[in-house]
Amino acid sequence: MSRREPRFTGELTNKHIWSVSDRGKRFGARASGTVTVPTVTSPVMQVGDPSLLGERAAAPRSVWHGRSQVVMTTIRTIAGAIAALAFLSVFVFAAMNFHSGDEFARNVLGHDVTEQQVHAYAVAHHLDDPLPQRYVQWLSGFVRGDWGTSPISGQVVGPDILQRLPRTAVLAGLALSLGTLMGVTLGAFAAVRMGSRIDLSITVLTTGFAGVPAFVLGIGLILVFAVALHLVPVASFGLLYGTPTEVAQAFILPTITLAMTMVPHIARITRAATRDALSAPYVQSATLRGLPFKRILWNHVMRNAVGPLANVIGLEAIELVSGVIVVENVFGFPGIGQALLSAVSEGDAITVETIVLILGVIFIVTNLITDLVVLYFNPRLRTAAR
Repeated sequence: MSRREPRFTGELTNKHIWSVSDRGKRFGARASGTVTVPTVTSPVMQVGDPSLLGERAAAPRSVWHGRSQVVMTTIRTIAGAIAALAFLSVFVFAAMNFHSGDEFARNVLGHDVTEQQVHAYAVAHHLDDPLPQRYVQWLSGFVRGDWGTSPISGQVVGPDILQRLPRTAVLAGLALSLGTLMGVTLGAFAAVRMGSRIDLSITVLTTGFAGVPAFVLGIGLILVFAVALHLVPVASFGLLYGTPTEVAQAFILPTITLAMTMVPHIARITRAATRDALSAPYVQSATLRGLPFKRILWNHVMRNAVGPLANVIGLEAIELVSGVIVVENVFGFPGIGQALLSAVSEGDAITVETIVLILGVIFIVTNLITDLVVLYFNPRLRTAAR
């Protein structure tokens, strides 16, 4: 006779009556008897049961709460960036228009000018208008791309800046890519070889380079690779009139200099994040399952270290805004940083005002993108949003 499982014969009440067969001794019942089972949660939700409805509705509410938290954080981040842009525009305008219209015109034109020339310049550039009106006109002109005319060269500021800006963007992009690749590779390799001589060597090397300024690194690279070995040109003037090979060579030393300033910080954060991920239970479980170590490292460990890495890479991208100014002037790189220093030395207020505002906008937008990327890769918020 085949074995039969207990068969449910009653209704769902506080106590459930089950009919058992002769072979149902594992339930502690007799052949023709019945057994009373303690109260259990009913598998069927009774209509109108508020407790069960509350349990089932808790999950959707938690999902909505997580998503709303991410949305509100994103809105606050964007609103903060917009407020920072507005404050930056007011600060730059106030700094460049601290004096009266005639004093500003005299500073621009120089002291060997007549009062008629000063007055004519002030009228032509609306310097005698009220400050709020001048601010609105200046900001609207900046948004339209009307950045004024340089009083030193007598040329429109916009074309020269727009010609230099892509070079600086390419330099910063190459440096960020190279620095990230080197930093992540060294940091992950040191974490895998934790406590070994390789780990100690990488730690000492990155710590030593962390305190070296960018201009010192640049001068050292020039002395070694340009002066001593003659592998690359000393300056980057070939970027303007050189052949494609000379143009490529003009990017080598500035890119390496900027990348080396980022490697120590990225390597240290990568080492710490990888070390924490390697000690996680899921990595141990994957190891016990026999998965290859390379697969565990790149598919599990590095994926969970993306959050800290995104944060540090974003911070290094923000620091590039100031780093390119120094490096471009060390190598004579014809970018926006070199134009800023030249404008400051020549007293070109219009060019200084425009470049400072452009760099400030780049700084704030980069910071905004970094915050949004870190928010997306935040494990707590990402899990709550699901």
